[in-house]
Amino acid sequence: MADNKRLSDTAPIVNHDDNTTPESKENICQGKIPNQLSSYKEFRKRVKLLSHIKLKRPGGYFHHLVVLAISPVSDRVDAVTIGHYTTSAEIETESSHGIGKFIQQTIFIGENDTNDIFDFNQGVYLVEKENYPKTKDEIEEAFNRLSERIGERMYEISSNNCEHAINLILTGKSVSHQADTKTCSRICFIDLINILIIDCKEVGLKTALLVAALGAIAGALVRRAYVKIIVAAIVSLTVESRIIKCGDTRGSNLRKEADFRIDLAAHVPDIKRVLSKSSIAILDNMKNHTDTTFVCKIAEKLIYEAALKASLATVTVAIGIESILFLSFVFYNLIPRRRKKTLDDKHLCRLLFMHLFSGYGSIGLAVVCGYFAFLDFNRPALSFFGIVFGCCIVFRYILTCTSGLVFNVCCCHGCWICCQVKLL
Repeated sequence: MADNKRLSDTAPIVNHDDNTTPESKENICQGKIPNQLSSYKEFRKRVKLLSHIKLKRPGGYFHHLVVLAISPVSDRVDAVTIGHYTTSAEIETESSHGIGKFIQQTIFIGENDTNDIFDFNQGVYLVEKENYPKTKDEIEEAFNRLSERIGERMYEISSNNCEHAINLILTGKSVSHQADTKTCSRICFIDLINILIIDCKEVGLKTALLVAALGAIAGALVRRAYVKIIVAAIVSLTVESRIIKCGDTRGSNLRKEADFRIDLAAHVPDIKRVLSKSSIAILDNMKNHTDTTFVCKIAEKLIYEAALKASLATVTVAIGIESILFLSFVFYNLIPRRRKKTLDDKHLCRLLFMHLFSGYGSIGLAVVCGYFAFLDFNRPALSFFGIVFGCCIVFRYILTCTSGLVFNVCCCHGCWICCQVKLL
């Protein structure tokens, strides 16, 4: 097996053939018309170390990578080492703030070998630009930038995708033609993808914490309320000879919870054995007294009190969880990306605004919905949890899309300073 080609022995990347027309040179300089590599034979002939490769994928987007080494294995097969952002189940289980990981990967390709990465039928292109590394110093700087990216787990579609990474390595500037030329509808779609996929582990953590918190808070408040209603029914049974039913008023869900518990008590085996027929009749009569005007007024007061306490406690817990996750995102994602100069001022402002608006806004809207579910739905604790949990996720996605569009509109009209000036 031959040794890998050395960087210092590599010819300049840009093809300076005398037959190249001025128009083609301009297109190459701008990177607008990359050269398609129709076969492995052409790939082997034209690709050198630090070549920028652009791969067409189903759905119309392009994946970008850089060639780091080419080692001939045989006359028809090469071991090609590449650097690029990739995803896998293994990466998804790691502690990271993105679905992608920038890796160095070696693959074997040849004339008769199929490969998931290099699909020449789908479209493989060689991107050539005038500002790509040519001298030994420029190549060394490119590899220094590459070494800083290996192992990075900070993929973000709109500000740190595979094209951003490759351009930063080769030129020192993090730019992406794909991300910068999206329409409003595509930007909205990207924002949703970022939340649905990239933040999936964050949402999963938040979900687990909310499940524990909401289940304990709402359940405890409901239990306390229906015990008071049972006590009120006992009082009503002893002091009221005539039953005047109040009907289906607010608080009826708590009264139904009390009735359900009375039924359970009457059918507990150990209790049932010692109860006489008269005692069972007393329990049945107690259920009738949970619908009296006296008990209904108490139930209505209790349901408002329990709903308010559950809502306030949920807001407190959820804001605490959201704050922890937000600070984690800032310190472990945004700050390192700023230090590496992979996140510009505009995208920094946009990400901060979107996370704050969607995170805390979704909590407020979800708790309001949960408050009314607690008041009016049967099984108030379960209803409160289900509504808050579902609405928190749905509103987070809606507000993410909305806040992204608002930010874009404000930036286009020059309303926000962070879109125009440098941040410290």
